[in-house]
Amino acid sequence: MRIAVSGGGTGGHTFPALAIIQELGRRDPALDLLFIGKRGNLEERVAAAETIPFRAVTCAPWHGTRMVARPVALACLAWGTLRATLTLLRFKPQVVVVTGGYVSLPTAIASAILRLPLVVHEQNRRPGLSNRIAGRFATVVALSYADSSGTFPAPRTTLTGMPVRAGLLTGMSKEQCLDLFSLESGKFTVFVFGGSQGARSLNAAILDVLARLDPDRFQVLISTGKTGYQEVSKWAETLPVRVCVKPFIEQMAEAYAAADLVVCRAGASTLAEIAFVGVPSILVPYPYAAEGHQEINAKAFQEVGASTIILDRELSGKTLANAILTIADDERVRDEMAAQAQSTSRPEAAEAIVDLIFGVVFGQSPQT
Repeated sequence: MRIAVSGGGTGGHTFPALAIIQELGRRDPALDLLFIGKRGNLEERVAAAETIPFRAVTCAPWHGTRMVARPVALACLAWGTLRATLTLLRFKPQVVVVTGGYVSLPTAIASAILRLPLVVHEQNRRPGLSNRIAGRFATVVALSYADSSGTFPAPRTTLTGMPVRAGLLTGMSKEQCLDLFSLESGKFTVFVFGGSQGARSLNAAILDVLARLDPDRFQVLISTGKTGYQEVSKWAETLPVRVCVKPFIEQMAEAYAAADLVVCRAGASTLAEIAFVGVPSILVPYPYAAEGHQEINAKAFQEVGASTIILDRELSGKTLANAILTIADDERVRDEMAAQAQSTSRPEAAEAIVDLIFGVVFGQSPQT
């Protein structure tokens, strides 16, 4: 098969695309694939790491853009759509797959111009603008949440769940995973990360939290993002609590396995991963996410008892430390949170989406 995939800007759109690509490759060893995104973004780095052919298009975000800058964003969209159209004309895909983010919109529009079949995957409970537009001319829309269905034409929507990239379950023991990050066995391990780009408010809060934790009981693994790494690592060196600070963690399977509790943002991809591995979490939704979708995502987890939410405006070292201590002090609560998180997971989501893609191309889903 020849398939063009587009989506990115953040891990929340890039990693679902990667999960779909991995399943496509498993299902079709002769797969001819092209990833379309923005130069310099996470999707380009992921494509390079996975040796996936990549083509760049011009694009710019709309959310948070000042009114005076909107004409520039519109011009970028027009130029990006032209580039995407020419790219698809040369590549001649049998189907186009988009996973959202502003980077995917030029490719989605180009697929409509060329009348190519389009499969859209929506990760969030409240669909983003790019996918809402793409959904108007999509052949099929795959949903992560059932209550997103009202946004798209009902006959063309299917509930598949959120795909997670391969390799999130490690073959290493917890002790081996702790050793990988120079952490000790027997201590309560808190894994803090702000997504693919880090989180300034989380980094600031964790600096205060580190001074409040009992070093004989707790240790912390932190993925800061590039901008917060120097400050957090320098401060951590002055404290007695054991801390492993990384600008970015590639070995996420091992980090999840080492963790007794995760503190993170509430992007759809992150939530799918912590559900898949089954780990308790404290969620701090990114307050500037488009249309508040991270808070909506987080509430879905809180409603089933899988997570505790701290809103970003209420985040401080004190509130975060209190939430960590409350969960750490009650093993029954942790077990229930882990079980409820795992109950929301759909581990077959990538397979279900690929079934839809095969169905669009061949008129029926092949046997796995």
